[in-house]
Amino acid sequence: MTNSTNWFDNDDFWKTFYPTMFDSHSFAQARQECLPLLALAGKESPRVLDLACGPGRHAVPLAALGLEVTGVDLSQTLLQKATELARQTGVTVEWRQEDMRDHHRPGHYDLILNLFSSFGYFDQWQDNQKVLNRAHENLTAGGVLILEGRGKERVIRELQPVHAEEFDNEHLPGCVLYQRPYLSDDLTRLHNEWTLVCPDGAHRHEYSHFIYTAQELRMMAAQAGFESVTIYGGLSGEPYDLDAERLVLVARKNGA
Repeated sequence: MTNSTNWFDNDDFWKTFYPTMFDSHSFAQARQECLPLLALAGKESPRVLDLACGPGRHAVPLAALGLEVTGVDLSQTLLQKATELARQTGVTVEWRQEDMRDHHRPGHYDLILNLFSSFGYFDQWQDNQKVLNRAHENLTAGGVLILEGRGKERVIRELQPVHAEEFDNEHLPGCVLYQRPYLSDDLTRLHNEWTLVCPDGAHRHEYSHFIYTAQELRMMAAQAGFESVTIYGGLSGEPYDLDAERLVLVARKNGA
């Protein structure tokens, strides 16, 4: 496994902020997204890789549809959550604790997913490019990569210097999450300082990752070897324009 001392390899981050990112609504939304994801792929996809699968929000319902699903994530905490979700749902998923740069199964998958702004984590652009290179290598001929996140255009337009979100549920009773995002490196990286203030104390972590325009992602996909690349503004195939809430790249490997 590739050595890592990055923020996303710190399980304290995921343990602390898990309830702020993954509530019951996020799981219900992921279940609703699975059929549109398969439709967007435009082909039968019996073998699926969920790259940076997190707590299995998409991997588990895809397995429930009868697909052979592998979920890769670096966080032990998130994989434990995913394993429990699969057990409760009564499905089988292959879970692998692995750096997404290192997962290597050439020509094995029909569909590879990278969702929920899980691309661009690595400090060196070459490592992020390697994720796409690996995806291309691991796909079957005619296989499809779907990458989903927030486009740089929308991030810049909606960036707020400091903002707060209140929580008052069984997991975060009386807690407030303060976020302090900012951009650096010629507007290529998004940094965020999260401080979760609860009755029992405060917890602070920082994270950062690259953000991309549609054209930048298109060029990276082409460099990885993908010949057919389409950009959408949502998982239902909406156009990517100024109103687009998400940036969705659909890249197809040649040779079908």
